[in-house]
Amino acid sequence: MNPIYQFKLSINGGTQQVVHPSYSSLEKEWQKESNFAFFRVSLTGKLTFQASEYTLITNRSINDKFELELLISYDNSSTWNNYWNGEFYLTDCEINEDEMTVTVQPRTIDNYKAIVDALDKEIDLIPAAPRLVPLKYHKRPVVQFYIAGQSVVGNYMDGIYWEQSSNVESNVTTLNNTYKFGLLKECLRVPATGAINDFFWGIDISGNYSIDSVSGTYTLTKEIQGQWANYFITYKNQSTKLYGASSYNPLGTLVLQAMSGSGMTGEVTIDRQEYNLCARMICDVTEYKGISTMSLPTNDLVETTYHYALALNKESYGSIAQFNYLFDSEPTQWGMFKSDQYYLRPNDSYIPMVRNSWEEISIWLYPYNLQVASPNMFEEGAKEIINTDCYPIDSVLDVMLQKLGLSLTFKPTLLYSQFLYGDTTMPDNVKIKKVDYRLYITPKSNILKGQYDQAAQKAIVT
Repeated sequence: MNPIYQFKLSINGGTQQVVHPSYSSLEKEWQKESNFAFFRVSLTGKLTFQASEYTLITNRSINDKFELELLISYDNSSTWNNYWNGEFYLTDCEINEDEMTVTVQPRTIDNYKAIVDALDKEIDLIPAAPRLVPLKYHKRPVVQFYIAGQSVVGNYMDGIYWEQSSNVESNVTTLNNTYKFGLLKECLRVPATGAINDFFWGIDISGNYSIDSVSGTYTLTKEIQGQWANYFITYKNQSTKLYGASSYNPLGTLVLQAMSGSGMTGEVTIDRQEYNLCARMICDVTEYKGISTMSLPTNDLVETTYHYALALNKESYGSIAQFNYLFDSEPTQWGMFKSDQYYLRPNDSYIPMVRNSWEEISIWLYPYNLQVASPNMFEEGAKEIINTDCYPIDSVLDVMLQKLGLSLTFKPTLLYSQFLYGDTTMPDNVKIKKVDYRLYITPKSNILKGQYDQAAQKAIVT
């Protein structure tokens, strides 16, 4: 037998009366709620009221709420069952005064309605008093990298890398003394030119050099003697010095002459362009591997130090970084230096650093060497913190429902949330997830504050 339907209308929660709107369809369909990630049942089609029901509706004020109950019967009206509930206001209606009709598509009344209507309300969790649970966590250190004279700092924490803008500081001594950045790796971009034919091997040794790095078959070295620096080109890391010169000025052009007894002729002109990579570890522990950490300045190089208060320079870890002078003629994901010269990654184990500072060379972090240079850095440099002001998510949701005046509850069981507590591999009669993963929330100032010693006094949620 085909179903038959009956509509009952009430106003502001008053007595129901049977009404007879016309309609094209009374099918129900699931529709995704706008701006949310859940679905609700809605009634397809619009309802049209006319004659005395038109007068009933249009004589009310815009503040009056009309509630509809739609009943369904499969036994020729012997028994009726609830099929759908909805509501509307006069402002939702299309009114045709000439034909005396009111057309409307009511909103569904369901278990989600009270939640959706209250989503914009704010609740302060402190006086709402959800259950408190103390939690222990470890605030791990961050290793920061900076190229002197640039405006970006790179951050690395145990597999995660990101960058942030910074002030500009070119003086390496200031970086060390004030900002606790140690000189990690010194690099001079040194294009070499000149009549420098190799007497024995017949090879031109011009090219791009960095201090103590091989360019082809040759190495450029730098030796400090007081205020002077001696520069030498040697063959393949051997001790024989082929070209050399001394300079008081650390930058600019310098002509290296063939060394006596080297068998070389001619000269090499180098153009020294400073590229100093500095590093520090920011943390909240007063001592790391027996070394006392130092206080960060009030006005630091970066706007935010992520609420860390202490630092330790890392000048002894030069092997964790690599300068790469190689380019590819084909496009790479690492960007372009200039036409047909694309940056190359040394291998898949390297992480690009301070990319906004790249010019003729690219700079890469090698995490494996960081682990070798300072084993267990992120564990031993972490500060243990006990946050006594954490709220289980189930207790938060439960008190929020109460504060919103809703006759709803929330408990930490599969019945209330398959997302939070469900485990499809477990029997249906098991209500609590065996794996003890739970979500907790706490006012963000309890986490962001470098030295957590006083709980937040406000915790506004919506």
